[in-house]
Amino acid sequence: MLVRKKVVIYFNKCDVFINGTGILASSATLSTENAYSPLYALGARGPVSTAFAGPLRTTIQLNYLIETHNEPVYYIVSGLKNNYSQLNYDTFKIGIGGVTGYCFLESYSVKVSPNEPARASASFVSFVPTTGALVGRSPSVGSSSSSTSTSAKKYNSRQTSGNAHAWTTELLFQNSAASTKFLDFDYSFKANWEPRFIIGQKFPTQVQFLNGSETFNFTREVYSGISFTGMRAVSYLNDFDTVRLNSLSLLNTTQNNDILDFCISGSIVKSVEISASVGDMVQINSSCEKSH
Repeated sequence: MLVRKKVVIYFNKCDVFINGTGILASSATLSTENAYSPLYALGARGPVSTAFAGPLRTTIQLNYLIETHNEPVYYIVSGLKNNYSQLNYDTFKIGIGGVTGYCFLESYSVKVSPNEPARASASFVSFVPTTGALVGRSPSVGSSSSSTSTSAKKYNSRQTSGNAHAWTTELLFQNSAASTKFLDFDYSFKANWEPRFIIGQKFPTQVQFLNGSETFNFTREVYSGISFTGMRAVSYLNDFDTVRLNSLSLLNTTQNNDILDFCISGSIVKSVEISASVGDMVQINSSCEKSH
């Protein structure tokens, strides 16, 4: 009798990619849920059958380091914002260790903290079954002769010099350095998708992009209150309109073409909070929001 040997795949053999581009993932999860509910009837003890209440739903969550020259989700978000009047979009191909899902972006967030590399999180949703099998990559991944099923492009080609970092994050106003300082920054984008179904099919015929929203959170030492309802973020934050993420290569050169800009123009101040605790400095947490 032939016994199939169980192959254990370790993290260093598990590639993660988005639309064919590999990312520096620190963690990745893929979960699929089946929507069903038991059916009960008079005269019967316990369920008489099971009813399916929706399609399979697969959620993919990725956490990774940001490379300014290689950040696929940033450009997915840009495409949704710039074409928000468009209803129908193609799916994005997400792979984890050879298992592939055809997904839509649900959320994206970026976190910048002092003395640390910038980190991102992205969540995707799919309404169709995944494909592929869980396999470890071959040693030749990234080369043109690689036979790995992920087909991911080579990443981290510039080593740490390509990573976004707090040291090289800038505040700009009309593309010039702003005087405002902050202690912490995080950004998030959320998209709302609506799958459309017809009778006779168990998978959606189309998935529509309904709307999206952006949130910008800043931690500062300087307090100023909200002066009026609908106050614009640019006015409240002392006239800076962009947070720019540069790669660490900026420390060694005056020119850097690999940038990621997060523009707060058009957003409204949502809340301002003073936070004070023993043994720490008083901090001001500000949140701004923009809808699409």
